[in-house]
Amino acid sequence: MLNNDFFHIVTISHEEGSLKAVIMINPSHQIFEGHFPGQPVVPGVCMIQIVKELLATVTGEEPLLTSGDYFKFLTVLDPTKNAEVHAEIKYSENEEGQLETVASLYHEQATYLKLKAQFVVPAA
Repeated sequence: MLNNDFFHIVTISHEEGSLKAVIMINPSHQIFEGHFPGQPVVPGVCMIQIVKELLATVTGEEPLLTSGDYFKFLTVLDPTKNAEVHAEIKYSENEEGQLETVASLYHEQATYLKLKAQFVVPAA
């Protein structure tokens, strides 16, 4: 949905239950015309979608967000000042078949998002 348009993956490494990625946000994306003109800010919902799409990349499935314990947006992400974002995601399947997920999006000392949430892969 957003990959290869709003952002693209520069690097991604995956081990069972965790992934690390470096992505680049497209600072000239149309979304920034409205969020906000002259002061672009990556919307929180887009940060959550990035986590979802990175999970899909390594699992080969299209997960759906079912619930969240916390979503913390800690620093404003202005893609004109810093388009490079690092992602760390850890996940494991719980007894209900959900992916228990802990993720962060950051660059150097700035942390943009921390989340703990559950995703489910719908049956085909």
